[in-house]
Amino acid sequence: MLIQRMTWKQKKKNLENVRDLFKIGAETEVNLQKARNELAVAERLYKKALDEKNKPTQNLNIDIKSAELDIKLQKSRIDEIKDELETANNIAAPDDGVITALNCQKGSTLDPSVPLYTMSLPAGGFRLKVAVDSTKANYLVTGDEVEISINSLNEEKVKGKIIAITTPAVDKPGENNNLQKVIVIDLELKTLVGGEHADIYLKKETKNYEMLIPNEAVREERNDYYVFVIKESEGPLGKEYYIQKIKVFCEASDDSYTAVSGGLLFSDRVVFSSDKPLSEGDRVRITKGNKGSGV
Repeated sequence: MLIQRMTWKQKKKNLENVRDLFKIGAETEVNLQKARNELAVAERLYKKALDEKNKPTQNLNIDIKSAELDIKLQKSRIDEIKDELETANNIAAPDDGVITALNCQKGSTLDPSVPLYTMSLPAGGFRLKVAVDSTKANYLVTGDEVEISINSLNEEKVKGKIIAITTPAVDKPGENNNLQKVIVIDLELKTLVGGEHADIYLKKETKNYEMLIPNEAVREERNDYYVFVIKESEGPLGKEYYIQKIKVFCEASDDSYTAVSGGLLFSDRVVFSSDKPLSEGDRVRITKGNKGSGV
């Protein structure tokens, strides 16, 4: 009777565990029903043992042997369920790699819309994504080679190749995503693990342009570009200087200068800075700078 009582308690505890796992989605309804059935069997055996407590010893021994056999069978089934649970709760990656982001914790409820983890696969190489201005991206094409400096590896320099130039997705409706492009660079370096930061260096030869002016001298108005130049005229007190607006076409630019064409002459004095807003016809005083004229 003591064995049946212990078995009944064990089955009762097992049912509670399976029920808790079922509530969080870690156990199936089939296994839950099996645990209930196992508890019912153990409970019947326990009651039967109580009823037959006063029966002859021979019959009691037979019941004990039968109960022991049933206990062995139930223990075997419990072990099978434990193995099934362990297998179901283990997540194995298809390839060797390094986990770079873990989006779950032990005991937490899982969000089906969020991946459990992010893993980098060194065997497949690595890719570097860099956001650049669209004006600069226009000079790049897939296949261009770039030099990459890895900050976390003592600025080790490696070669990479541009494999794609894409437009970034917008976070909110109506946002303008045409100002930047994303450059995707393929590189192979066994010491990488993923998630490193890097700087890229790329130099490309362009055609020769006849006229370069400082970027700050170029102004934009309704998708048109123009510059202010200083003109002079004779006034009652001598030479007077005034502003003239000239439309230009921007052919290329870098971080410092813009190549322009149009109505601008080499002899024109271009305004690249001023201490107040300007408009065509304004009279000004001239100050000299390294790049051009300031007013």
